[in-house]
Order: sequence, then C-alpha cells, then structure tokens
Amino acid sequence: MYSICIADDEKYVLKSIAQRISSSGMELEVVGMAGNGLEALELYDREQPDIFFVDINMPVVNGLDFIERIRKKDPDVRTRFIIISGYDDFAYMKKAIQLGVINYIKKPILQQEFTDMLRDVCRQLDEEREKEEKKEEKKKICISYLGKKKKRKEKKKRWSDSVFSLKQHLK
Repeated sequence: MYSICIADDEKYVLKSIAQRISSSGMELEVVGMAGNGLEALELYDREQPDIFFVDINMPVVNGLDFIERIRKKDPDVRTRFIIISGYDDFAYMKKAIQLGVINYIKKPILQQEFTDMLRDVCRQLDEEREKEEKKEEKKKICISYLGKKKKRKEKKKRWSDSVFSLKQHLK
C-alpha cells in the first residue's frame, strides 16, 4: 500500500482527487490533505508520503516553492511529486522538471489520464521497493558471510593458540 497526500486550495479538487484515488482499485491510501503550501509542508513532515499531489498556485507557499523547500531540506527525498495545475505555462513546467516532479497534470483532470499516471507511479514505486529489498538481501548475505568468516578466523586462532600451548607444554 502506498500513501498519498494532496495539496490544493480548492476543496472540490481535493475531494475529487481523493475520490479518484479511492475508486482506482489500486492499493493507495490518502493519508492527508492540505489547503495551502504551509499546511502542505507540515503535512509532508508528518506523513512523508510515497506520492504527493501539489497544486502550483496555492496561497502562503506556492506548489513549486513547497517542493523546492522539501528538496533543500531532504535532497534524497523518496516522495514522488505530481503537479496539478490549471496553467499550461512553460515556465512552470520547466521549474517543475528542474525540481524532479514526475508528472504535470492539467486541470480539468481526465479520469483515464489520471488512472494511467497512478499505475505508472505505482509501477515505479514497486520497482524501487524491489531494488531496495534485493539490496537488503545482499547486505544480509554479506554480513552473514563476514560473520562466518570472523568465527572461522577466531576458531583458527584458538586452535593455533592451543597447538602453541601444547608445544610449549611438551618442551
């Protein structure tokens, strides 16, 4: 299950996106919603969701500034940011790309486009989790191997010490 947060200053958009997510049939959970950029920052700190839908034009802190602040605070952030916008402005899109936004959805949101985008994001997250699991498994194998190697070395040393002690005793 992946967690999702939504930030938009229009309540009907918040509800619409949450409803689309719940009716998608995917294992997704909306864990929080924010009505402005400052609330979105607090929500991010509290939830650190897998996916965060962000409106560009929000009061207090706009969507792009919100993402920029998150990226500055945590350069290795794993959250996937998706812009929701009523604007078809190249400057916004360019800045969104620079901030590592994975998708830019224009309002009004089309259901098929939204569902396809969600599937794609979930596939990316699945692949990332699978890579992490393989990495952890390799790490466990290495630790196990090193632990066994250390035990063999200690056993060899004890045996060597015993032989030395026996030789000393026999002299």
